[in-house]
Formats: sequence, C-alpha cells, structure tokens
Amino acid sequence: MPTSISSNTTLNVVFREAIESMLSVDRASVTRLEEQRDTVELRRALYRDIQSNLNALKSAARALISTHSSYAMGQGRTAVVTPFTSGASVLTATAGSDAIPGEYEIVVSKLAKAHSQVSGVQASVDGALGKSGEFWLGGTGTASVSFSPAGALSAVEVADVAEGQRELGSGEYKLEVRLKDGKKQFRLVDADGNAVAINRLNGKGTTSTWQDLTSGELDTGRGFKITLDDSAGPGDVSFTYEARGVKVEINAGDSLRDIARKINAAEQTEGREISASIVGKQLVLTAAKTGVNHSLIYTDNVGLGFTGADLVSPQDAEFTVNGLVIRRASNTGLTDVIPGVTLNLSPDAETNSGARLTIKPSADAGVKAVEDFVSKYNTALNHLTSKMAITSTVKDDKTVYNRGPLSGDYSFRSLRFDLIHRLSGSISNAGTLKNLSQIGLTYDDQFTLKLDKTKLQEILLERPDDVAKLLDAVMDQVDRMLGRFTGDSGSLAAEIDSFDEQLETIDSRIETWNKRLADREANLIKQYAALQASLVSLQNQVQLAGLLGLGSTLDMYY
Repeated sequence: MPTSISSNTTLNVVFREAIESMLSVDRASVTRLEEQRDTVELRRALYRDIQSNLNALKSAARALISTHSSYAMGQGRTAVVTPFTSGASVLTATAGSDAIPGEYEIVVSKLAKAHSQVSGVQASVDGALGKSGEFWLGGTGTASVSFSPAGALSAVEVADVAEGQRELGSGEYKLEVRLKDGKKQFRLVDADGNAVAINRLNGKGTTSTWQDLTSGELDTGRGFKITLDDSAGPGDVSFTYEARGVKVEINAGDSLRDIARKINAAEQTEGREISASIVGKQLVLTAAKTGVNHSLIYTDNVGLGFTGADLVSPQDAEFTVNGLVIRRASNTGLTDVIPGVTLNLSPDAETNSGARLTIKPSADAGVKAVEDFVSKYNTALNHLTSKMAITSTVKDDKTVYNRGPLSGDYSFRSLRFDLIHRLSGSISNAGTLKNLSQIGLTYDDQFTLKLDKTKLQEILLERPDDVAKLLDAVMDQVDRMLGRFTGDSGSLAAEIDSFDEQLETIDSRIETWNKRLADREANLIKQYAALQASLVSLQNQVQLAGLLGLGSTLDMYY
C-alpha cells in the first residue's frame, strides 16, 4: 500500500521504495530485539514448567512425611458388608479412619416410615372448591412450652421467631451441658439427638455447635428463649415445645392444585415439614422426614375432609447390632450407631435375614498418596531428562547433534542425579526398612519410577510404622533437595524474575526503536513529499512550455 501524505497526495513508488530501503537497517534492529524476546520467553516458559513440576513433586513428597500438615498416609478403614443370604440387599456402610476394626451382625426388623394422611374426595382438581379459611402447618396458631426448672436451665418461654430464621417444630428438646477443658458448654438438640442451630450467646450469628455457658437469658431466635444458670453442673435438661406453626390462607377460588402449591411453598417449622400431593381428587399430606418424632401436625380450618386416619403410620427404623436393639428416625445417614461408621439401610432390608459388617484396616489412602508421588516424580524427571538430552540424527551421511535447552545446565543435571540416587539407595532411619524397593518402589532401565501396589499395600497393613519411618527419612531429603529450586526464595523464582526483567528491558527498547522509526519515517515522507511536489511543479512548467512551442530540456529531470 502507498504511504499516504495527505488526503489527495500519494508518494511515487520510487520514493516509497527509497524510504523502505533507508528504514530497513533500523527495522532489522527491531527484528533482532523481537527474536531476542522470543528466546527469553521460551526460556522463561521452560523454567515455569520446571517450577510447576517441582512444586507438584514437593507437595507430593510432603504428603508422605508424617510430621507435615498435609500428611496423607494415615491408615484408613474399609467397610465390607456380607449378607447372610447371597444376593440379598440389607445395608451399605462407609467407615472413617477413626472407626474401630471389628465385626457386627445387623438384622433389620423395621424400616423408618414417613407419616401420611389423606383428605376427603374433592369436586375437582383444577376447579374452584369454594372453600376458605386457615390451614395451619406444624401447629394450631398458638405456641406453648412445658418445662420444669432443672440443672443449668432455669426457664423456657415462648418468644418471636427472629427474622431470617424458621420456627423449630413441635417436640421434645434437650439442653446438653458438658465440661470441656475446665469450661461448661451447652448446645440444644432435638428429639432425634441432632444439634439444632440457635442464636449465639454472644449475639454473633447462629450455631449448632457447643457454646461456653454463662448465666443469663438467651433468645434462641427459633420461637422460644431460655434462661441459663452456670452454677449447675453438667447434665441434660429436657422440655417440650409446641410450635405456633405456619398459616396458609385458603380462598374460595382456590382449586385443589392451588392448595397443594400453597402448602409446598410455605416456610414450615423445622422438623415437622409437610409435603402435599394429589392422588385422584384427594390431597395427600406426607411428613418430609421419617420416624415417630416427625409425625404430621396440621390444623384444617378449611373443611377438606381430613379424618385423622393414617394412610401410612409414622415408624422408626428398628434393627439389632450384635443383638443390641437400635431405633432411629431415619434409614440412612446413621452415624451414631457404630462410631466412625455411616450406615444406610436398604429399602428391602426388612425382607432379608441380615448381614455381617466387617470394619478392617485399609491402606488405600497410603497407596494413593505414594501413587501420586510416583506420578509427579516421573513427570518432573522425564521433563528434565528430555530438556537435558543431546540427540543425534544422520543426514547426508553426516551425524547432526541436537542439544536440549538444558543440556549444559549442571544444577538440573545434579538435581536429577541426586533424586535418582536418593530414591534408589539405602537410608538410615529408626525403622527396620532401609530401602524404597522394600515397599515396592523401583526403577526401570530408563530410570522411570515404578510402584508395586500389591507389595506396598501388604506392608502398609503389616508394618505401617516402619513404612512411615522410611518415608519420613527419604522424603525429608527430597523435600530439602527441591527446596533449593522451589518457593519464593528458590533458584527458579530468581531465574524467572530475571527473565521478567529482561523482557521488560527488551520491550522498552522495542518501544523506543518503534517510536524512532515512526518519527524518521514521518520525516522522510515529509522530505520526499516536498521533493515530489517540486518535481510535479517542474513537470507542469515543461508541459506548459511545450504547449507554447518553446520546447525544453527539463523533461530529463523527471
């Protein structure tokens, strides 16, 4: 494209080529700077990759050090369920690391059921029923408390529900008081033994966890307030709360479908929630939770024809564990039956004969942590190896050698050697294992680290302490080796900072050169534009002389 001089002036191609020729030398300087920047950026990217790999390896190594906060080698537990009848479904279970190994025979006689009742038959589902009034969910419209002062609880009174909170449902509640580190603490639990959230005694939000006990009045924000007495000793105090409930306004124009929607949209009392559905032309109310402590509570002042007869009666789950009878409101998520174990009863558990639950030690977490280290190690070492390699190719009967970008870097070569040596050699420690090969970690002929998971799992279960002592000794040294390169004070961070400074300097020089080129180009364009204008003027004079028949030798100048 020609260089524009003005809206109606364009430089002749000869002049533009001349300008380009004069600027080409300066532009070559910019090109060299850009190539230099590309080289630095590639080097910086390489070091960033190495830094990322070594950081990941360092984290994986620390996960194998027992004294580190990220330690992941702790022995876990596994839960195995064996039904008495092959193929039967009785329960599932998961075990935490704090579960006690053992065997439990579990037989389920009853499953928890949700209470449900049904209305009378209505005229239609979608047509107006012509019924109006108040339908109360979870209460009758009036709250009350039944309580006798005892222990740390000297009073319980009805109070307003705080904004943004829900009223607690009707039922028995218990103030639990314990002594912890010389301090009395309290919390509120429901009839199922679950802690419920109430206002903090210090006025800062709500909590379901233990709070320090001090004398005074506490408005729970959930429909009642309690008065605490810190002079009493530890112990539980119970009281019964009858909730006010939530009012649902029913209008004459509402259909059965409208009523169901209003019930389901209401913000109901906690623990006594009710869901509404329609079967045929009848309204079915079902407790949202299973168990006798969550039976339906409602007041029908509308005349929908509820008789109080149960469609399904509320029922707790009932089962035995090693002969001991257990009752719970729910079939699933049972965490308080066997410490550290979560039980989930199957829907058809009543029809089956039972099952044996075996809780035993598991090395899965340890194997996974070592697998992660092996993966991170091989990624980091293989990357370094590829960048340090010197390869050769034969072309036209000549051998051409290609040097990797780190082929002459002694620090990385030394790191690679030290890591291989440390992981393959023996190391002194307080245990009986002295080499990683004894726990299933070995090298192949390419120095890729391999893991025999079966061997590691067996020795983790048999001699976990010896494995921990060996890994502590080895990984502590690996951690210290990598520390020279990683972190804010490591050599990689310093190198990357240096590259950043170089890039900043190069970018500044490129900017300066580009500005200088722009200024020079503008000046050259201005000069050649003036020359071109003079030549055009001279040509015009020649043409005029020719028209007058005077002739001229001036054509030779253009």
